[in-house]
Amino acid sequence: MKKIKSNVGSFAQAKLQATMVKMLSILTIVAIIGFSFAACEDDDGGGSNGGGYVPTLVVPAITTTTTPNGLLENVYSQTLTATGSAPVTWSIESGTLPDGLTLSNAGVISGTPTTEGTSEFKIKATNSIGNDTKSFSITIGSNVFTNIGDLITCLEALPDNYFDSTPYNIKLNVSSLGGNAWKDGSVGNELGKIGYNKYISLDLSGSSFTSIEDYAFSNCNLASVTISDKVTSIGRQISLSLTSINVDTANTAYSSQDGVLYNKTKTTLVAYPARKTDTTFTIPNSVTSIEERAFNYCSNLTGITIPNSVTSIGYGAFQGCNSLTSVTIPAGVTSIGYYAFSSCSALTAISVDAANTAYSSDSGVLYNKDKTNLIQYPAEKTDTTFTIPASVTSIGDSAFSNCTSLTSVTIPASVTSIGDHPFSLCSALTAINVDAANTAYNSDSGVLYNKAKTSLLTYPGGKKGTTFTIPNGVTSIGNLAFYNKNLTSVTIPASVTSIVNQAFFGCDKLTSVTFATGSNITDDNFGPAFPEGEYGNTGSSLKTAYSKGKAGTYTRAAGGDTWTKM
Repeated sequence: MKKIKSNVGSFAQAKLQATMVKMLSILTIVAIIGFSFAACEDDDGGGSNGGGYVPTLVVPAITTTTTPNGLLENVYSQTLTATGSAPVTWSIESGTLPDGLTLSNAGVISGTPTTEGTSEFKIKATNSIGNDTKSFSITIGSNVFTNIGDLITCLEALPDNYFDSTPYNIKLNVSSLGGNAWKDGSVGNELGKIGYNKYISLDLSGSSFTSIEDYAFSNCNLASVTISDKVTSIGRQISLSLTSINVDTANTAYSSQDGVLYNKTKTTLVAYPARKTDTTFTIPNSVTSIEERAFNYCSNLTGITIPNSVTSIGYGAFQGCNSLTSVTIPAGVTSIGYYAFSSCSALTAISVDAANTAYSSDSGVLYNKDKTNLIQYPAEKTDTTFTIPASVTSIGDSAFSNCTSLTSVTIPASVTSIGDHPFSLCSALTAINVDAANTAYNSDSGVLYNKAKTSLLTYPGGKKGTTFTIPNGVTSIGNLAFYNKNLTSVTIPASVTSIVNQAFFGCDKLTSVTFATGSNITDDNFGPAFPEGEYGNTGSSLKTAYSKGKAGTYTRAAGGDTWTKM
């Protein structure tokens, strides 16, 4: 019996042990599952709290404080912002938006207002656990102005916008505009303060003035302008920001086609908008005359076709067209104004129709027909040296301006006349050589003077060396005479009695100027000639200091604005 009892006890004990093993296995599995879940939550950035993660949701709070006002017939856009858990949807709780505007679920108020007035409304921002509301108002003002003072007030209150954004559409109905209307005069100065920060399409069709003067909108970023039927006179270069010029079809003096301004009969091309995006342009066959500065600084144009009908190209007509690579002068052109192709920094060649009786070209260089006058050497022509032909007697204004490849130029004995700053901004030019037999000009160490060496005309822009002493006997320093990035110090002799405007323009490393003992240059003969600021732009700080201190050494910090006597 003892043996049987013992067997029964062993059986019970074994059964209990098996049960315990099963329970332990279950607990282990649960623990592993719980640990894995917690680890996954931790991997997602959450924490382990009892084996799970519960995200914290935040009710929206609108953070936009105000909504800007707008203008009639002008695109409006304002994005509302709020804190809180995403996604947040937006709606109008009460009130109404101005006519023409809508609110998107994403919180953007946009559209084009169609009615003037003030609208008050309450905005609701909602997410899955709550919402927030806030009251706003938007005033839509008229875009029509009858005096410039009201326009100033309006523009100051509007958000700044710039090129390549949507311009403000402004209608200006005034009886007088005046020269430099957006730049000079008491009202103009106020406009000038904000003009560059506001991109505007200006409609003048309701104005009664008859004349728009030179540079009228020079301090304003005009995207386009619409000229009324009353205007009978338009000056040069009214704005360099225009992409389109439009004219009322009832105007009897002017017309426009594809945003380009002509006289009424389209025989004169008056102005091509400087920021018009087209890269090529063919002048209509009706055109006989290209007006002064007509294509001034049209930076997008790479090619221009001039028809045989054109007989005259005005002063500075294509000046600053820095993408223009080549141009052909047709047979009919009998007149080309000064600076017509100056500062065209991409220009590699100027060709002339062989039948032209007034002009010719040789290796891409523009001359008059008999090659006695060198008119323009293309700025991007890649030759490093150039010898002016012996037939040439005169070199035109800015003839070699911006020629960045030239390192030396040789002037023959035949040249008796050289125009203003012919070698300005030639950054690689190290020497200008003059034939010893020349009776009008001289060169010394590559520097160009008149024959008597009383006038310093050009110090080459790429000439090496950091210091230069102007020779005794020189009495005048010419316009843009020193465009040089290497000079740090210049000594000016007492013989110098005249320094013209911009004589040292671009000499941004120049930090020391010494006026020799006995120097006495009068204020009238001392222009704003010396660099001030990082980029060598010229100003009057040294003139002011010199007028008090006369002879001596004057210095400025590198890139500094102020010259002081040591």
